Amino acid sequence: MSSNLQPAPETKRPMNHFETKPVRASFNPSSFLRGMFDNPIFIKHKRTRLRYAQLMPAGVVVVVLCLIIAYGGYATNGFPNGKVFGWLVSLQGIILAIMGATQIAGSIGSARESGIIDYHRVTPMSPLALALGFFFGAPIREYLLYALTLPLAVLCILSGAPTFWDYLTIAAATFTSAWLLHALALLTALSTKKPKAGGRGGIALVIFLLMFGGNLGFMFLRRGFPLMIGNNDITFYGREIPTFAFTLLYSLPALFFLLLAAVRKMRSERAHPYTKPEVIAALTTLAVLILGTVWGLPDSPNPILVLVYAMTVAACILITTVTPNAGEYAKGVRRAQREGRGRFSPWADWSLNRLTVVACAAVVMIASSLVAAISTNSVRVAANGIVVPEYSYSITIVTALFVVVYIGMAFQAFLLISPKRGTTMFALFLFFAWLVPLLVGAISSVSGLSSDASQFVMALSPVAGLSFSAGVALSESTRLFQAAALCPAIGFAFLFNNLVVIHRRKIELSLREPKEAKMVDPEQLFVIK
Repeated sequence: MSSNLQPAPETKRPMNHFETKPVRASFNPSSFLRGMFDNPIFIKHKRTRLRYAQLMPAGVVVVVLCLIIAYGGYATNGFPNGKVFGWLVSLQGIILAIMGATQIAGSIGSARESGIIDYHRVTPMSPLALALGFFFGAPIREYLLYALTLPLAVLCILSGAPTFWDYLTIAAATFTSAWLLHALALLTALSTKKPKAGGRGGIALVIFLLMFGGNLGFMFLRRGFPLMIGNNDITFYGREIPTFAFTLLYSLPALFFLLLAAVRKMRSERAHPYTKPEVIAALTTLAVLILGTVWGLPDSPNPILVLVYAMTVAACILITTVTPNAGEYAKGVRRAQREGRGRFSPWADWSLNRLTVVACAAVVMIASSLVAAISTNSVRVAANGIVVPEYSYSITIVTALFVVVYIGMAFQAFLLISPKRGTTMFALFLFFAWLVPLLVGAISSVSGLSSDASQFVMALSPVAGLSFSAGVALSESTRLFQAAALCPAIGFAFLFNNLVVIHRRKIELSLREPKEAKMVDPEQLFVIK
């Protein structure tokens, strides 16, 4: 008996923009935004954080604070002189930056602790969708609270301080700065081993950066560069650009690389934040930006030393993000053996970081050499009338190069020696190599030791050695300071490189030539000696 029932035709439901599907050749902004609002993570945060019982008290607090600021400005005539606007910007920064970043860090920490983040990783959603869902969804209440401050902003604009275009510029800068802190909180919460510690660490890091780094960055932009340039304009490769464009030149690449690392950590908790080519690209981007900023500044050691220190610190931090431990390197060796290859790609995540270290050191050297080449120096005279030699950056640049090399090699060596305690051993090494000479030299100078002797001890640390080797200290012992800064850097570079080679060979030999079990002759068991 045949049945007339036919299977119903399959209906294809519309796919979310963030679901796995063939990549299109063109980018459709409307489809992207539609997929963003259909993001399950974003919808979950929208439903939980915009509940009336939670949104209403926070909104009342913000409105009352705005009324108090407005009343204070009216009583003290603070609208025309911009004081009210300054208070308003501070309130908006607290809402967007501190509260928003805190919510992101706490949301990621709770998701990792409950294990829901692992479930999201196996769903059809892409890691980019997960990252953007937390990035825009967790602080959604703060965006609405920011909107409640806009009426007070309109009053400030009507009073003439600031103008409408100035307010748009400052608002855009506020959002980009807040997004940088949001991305940093997201990456920090995803990178820590313990979920609770990740959330708390992200919150603490944001507060620390706002308390110390915020004031330092504000003074650097508003006072540092204008004073070195001689006017209130900011130049980029010798051309004057608006302040807002200057901030975007730095904030947008930083936001891109932070989100790039967050997406990689969202894809896999064990993955490195960056690949080795991405680290070189990030350092090269930073070099181009800093080089354009210090280009054409007056002949002074400040621009060159700013570039050298910034590039050295950035290179050391970026190298640590792509350094594998002994287990990861052994896994790479096993994979190469299964594929029948003697070696694997030096750019793989499980390969050693030596090639990346050399490339980063080369970027630091090239960028510093370009700035030093266009700088003309002259003979200086100290306060006591002693003629001091001119600034010399050749030894400083070479020292920075070897500092980057030995920091990268030291971190790699410690992780090969002890995967669990390698980071602690590396931090202990930095304490003795960087901090102890500074403390001993400072105490020596206070105790009455000669100035040259105390500065020589401090020059053993690259923190002071890079500037002393350039001749910043008005002393005739600049050559001695250069030797104190360069010799330890070269020695550490060769030492840790040898340690890396030794332990790499040990790992490869243990995997390629496993120890055979000793076979015992059964007849020998009954022999009485």
